[in-house]
Amino acid sequence: MKIQALAIILLLTILLNITAAAAQDTACQTGFRLIEHQLGAACVPDEVQRVVTLEHSMTEAVVTLGFQPVGVADLELYNTLVNLPIPLSQDAVDVGSRREPNLEVIATLKPDLIIAASWRVTETYDDLSAIAPTLTFEGSSDLETLTDYFTTIALVLNREEVALQRLEEMNQHFVAAAALIADSGLNPAFVLSQTWYEENIATFRLFTGNAMPVEILTNIGLENTWTAEPNPDGFTVVGIEALAEIEDTNFFFITDPDSASFYEESPLWNSLSFVQAGTAYRLNDDLWLFGGPISAQRFVDAVLKALSLIEDESPESGTDQG
Repeated sequence: MKIQALAIILLLTILLNITAAAAQDTACQTGFRLIEHQLGAACVPDEVQRVVTLEHSMTEAVVTLGFQPVGVADLELYNTLVNLPIPLSQDAVDVGSRREPNLEVIATLKPDLIIAASWRVTETYDDLSAIAPTLTFEGSSDLETLTDYFTTIALVLNREEVALQRLEEMNQHFVAAAALIADSGLNPAFVLSQTWYEENIATFRLFTGNAMPVEILTNIGLENTWTAEPNPDGFTVVGIEALAEIEDTNFFFITDPDSASFYEESPLWNSLSFVQAGTAYRLNDDLWLFGGPISAQRFVDAVLKALSLIEDESPESGTDQG
């Protein structure tokens, strides 16, 4: 039912975006259309040619829609974290960090559109808008928000049909994964964590019910058992002692290669009930949990592979999403 509801939300969102844009075209000069976004509204060219993206999720959205940005914030980090079957163009220019993009470099690229995360550019929005029309979005905080910004970007880039296809592929991926889990008879309980180990201290970021990766896993039939009070960050930060309270669950965790020895050698980690039960699963280090449709599918595949429900990348034969 959640997946069907998401599909309905998707279609309604696209229709509303198109209707709103058409209704407000008269506020812009010929050849431009008014697009509402989180920090206001901008007159965007009907035929966008040069895009600068200032957030990983926005860069992924543009690339997924078959469009190559001319400038990307934190380009090297994007290439490390976001692993798509569609690579960034080698001509893309690094425009500085996501927190402090280099306005001079952006200006030299002569973009006709800038796309950013609203919460990162509240202080620089006016400066960015002076360079080119700037659209801002919250990012991938949940599937509905992902659908909203993805379809809006598709509208602006004239890639609506591509967006429909990509989102439908994601939804069908969820359906196929849910069928595998339902047929497996496995315990559906899970806790999802990003972890790191430094200065002899293990830290765990446990995701709460309002985080998009948790929403993805519940969409495929799993049940989140970390019931801490949700906060805007979507996770709770705890030490290893808090994990002693977690029992009878699948513990999915993402960590960095430098921390690997901790999980092999720590007596405290290896005494945890889910570790002893063999239900602690280290997922790919390169998973991007807050991206677009393809990243969502990669995340689902990593979980299915950890649970030995698939051998390769996809629950659907003949499908390869990277």
